Amino acid sequence: MKKSSLKSRMSKAIREINLKDWYLILFVTILMFQTIYNLFDSPSNVQYSPIDTAIRTTLAGLFGYFMGKGFAKGDKERLIISKELIDIEKEIEELENATKDDVNDVEKQIVIEATQSPTNKKAELQILIVGAIGIMSLIVLIVARNWSILSTDNIATLSQLRDLVSGSTGFLISGAEK
Repeated sequence: MKKSSLKSRMSKAIREINLKDWYLILFVTILMFQTIYNLFDSPSNVQYSPIDTAIRTTLAGLFGYFMGKGFAKGDKERLIISKELIDIEKEIEELENATKDDVNDVEKQIVIEATQSPTNKKAELQILIVGAIGIMSLIVLIVARNWSILSTDNIATLSQLRDLVSGSTGFLISGAEK
């Protein structure tokens, strides 16, 4: 009986993970696999590189986020936002059902436009774009590191990709709008 209770709590917790945290989980997963690969099956011809430092530093930062209050705080914020959205939806429904005597048409239009802001969709799109760029950059860095594509000719490009990984994880950790 406790097993099903644990299973249902875990499924509920997984369903409640927001988009930015899914991206962060994907980053951690990729970084962990790379770290394990380097530990057990690193090519002998690959020397230590700055990419290794970036991988370990990013992994440590993400692990700190998941251990800290930032990750757990997301649930409380989501509950507050959900309650606010329910209240707003009720107000819109009441306004839409009101007669002209109850509410001035201009006021009604202003309230409806204010509550149907595209801000949440734009924030979600922003998270999708930043997360995708960060994941692609991370994969390219890992491929470059593991297949000995490191040379002085492409150091600027690899540095830029490292900066994109750091910037995207920093943005996602910082509490991007949900």
